[in-house]
Amino acid sequence: MRSILLLGLLLGSSSAFADEYVAPAPTPADTGRYALFHDGDGALRVDTMTGATWFLCERKKGSAWCKTKEITGLTAGPSGRYRLVDVGWVALLDTVSGRTWKRCAPPTGEKTVAWCAVED
Repeated sequence: MRSILLLGLLLGSSSAFADEYVAPAPTPADTGRYALFHDGDGALRVDTMTGATWFLCERKKGSAWCKTKEITGLTAGPSGRYRLVDVGWVALLDTVSGRTWKRCAPPTGEKTVAWCAVED
């Protein structure tokens, strides 16, 4: 009987530790802030509020998120403003303005990922 009670207390209290690495507690606006996308070449992560993106890369200690070249002039908004979509190629879409960027190699020849604007 004691073991069942103890097990119940442990299981009940374990949910309190679920957000121990998120402080302060996230607001409803922060839920869904980050999204992952797989494009066949690798994985991308997007901050859906700011449009910042990262690509999965290998470092000496293992896999890491490497930041892509920043797009100047992006306006932050609510979660979901920016989205990675598959349109036959990977696009970064601003769901508020409709502006779109295509994944491309940086003109400087660096080993990174950049975004090139798609003209309206």
